[in-house]
Amino acid sequence: MTRIVLVDGIVVDEAEAGVAPLERNSGVGAFEVLRTHDGTLPTLHLHLERLRRALVAMEIDCDPHVLAQEATEAAGAIDGEARVDLRIERTKQAVTRTVVASSFCPPDALPVVSAATIRAARVTADGYKRLAYGAHGGAIAAARRRGCSDALLLDEDGYVREAATANVFSVVGTVLRTAEKGILLGVTRGMVLDLATSSGLTIEFAPHTIESLGGSDEVFLTSAVRGIAMVNVIDGHSIGAGTYALAGALRHQLDASLRRK
Repeated sequence: MTRIVLVDGIVVDEAEAGVAPLERNSGVGAFEVLRTHDGTLPTLHLHLERLRRALVAMEIDCDPHVLAQEATEAAGAIDGEARVDLRIERTKQAVTRTVVASSFCPPDALPVVSAATIRAARVTADGYKRLAYGAHGGAIAAARRRGCSDALLLDEDGYVREAATANVFSVVGTVLRTAEKGILLGVTRGMVLDLATSSGLTIEFAPHTIESLGGSDEVFLTSAVRGIAMVNVIDGHSIGAGTYALAGALRHQLDASLRRK
């Protein structure tokens, strides 16, 4: 895998970065993750705006225009498509910008994941991707110990509002349901909602229960890197008929929209 690491605008060897450049389990700061589409970063401005709001809330000074230049530079150094990770961390000494671009192979077909519901504290409830992200990583590890590839986070009230690194949607007929409060309002989530509205689907904003997910025609996840991924099994139980016609159609529309930007 090809990987380019910039620390404060300077290309460095990964071993010289001081910390693992993709580490998100601790620290004071925020991060964003996105990917290229046909070699460009069409959603970069949306991710930078959310990152800017997070840094303002944490009283961390960082120029988003500089990050935009560095992200574009790093992604452009990758042959083919790239995943781009942006990390801003404040220490007692300084504020450090880390930009990592890694070679990325987009899936040809709709990704399929199996999921387990995991009780875990959510760290994105304020709408930001904070570096203290360990609970979400722990949830994925717990799901994998149960033979699943992803984790749906079960809160103290018994609701599933989001997955460990994605937003959650369910489909019943022509009704699309997703949580709205206490979650990270994902960039891809917003684009899917716009596409669904344009397609005449009914949108219902509400958290999911294990029972409502289990009774859905389709369940899918949205994230910047995977785009749309269908969930075919939750806690060992199959979801719907496994056709995922709506998720597939939305994925096609999403890919086309990103390539037009």
